[in-house]
Amino acid sequence: MNFSLSRKENPLQLNPSASLDVFCDFFLIGSVSMDESLLLGAVCASLRMKHSVLLLEHEILAWPTLDESKMWLVGDNFLWIAPRTLSTITKGCAEKSLNMIQIKKFFLSL
Repeated sequence: MNFSLSRKENPLQLNPSASLDVFCDFFLIGSVSMDESLLLGAVCASLRMKHSVLLLEHEILAWPTLDESKMWLVGDNFLWIAPRTLSTITKGCAEKSLNMIQIKKFFLSL
């Protein structure tokens, strides 16, 4: 499922995937709009459902190459998180309301 944290129009379209949830800091056509304060809880809920999570800070020109053997991948404008990372994120970010950049910084610090 695709989620947008902004209402700013963007022509980019992503096809929905049953195993990948995409959270964008910009509006996507056909996405569900949500408040940024709910981001960490929504990411954890996706991971609990065994979905991978892709956080996009800005538009991307090319789809990132995702290595399923890794637990997470950090790129210039994205963060990809595998479902088995749930315990890492819940231990490190418990009871915090983090925005997209703070979540990315958390994974960069590991």
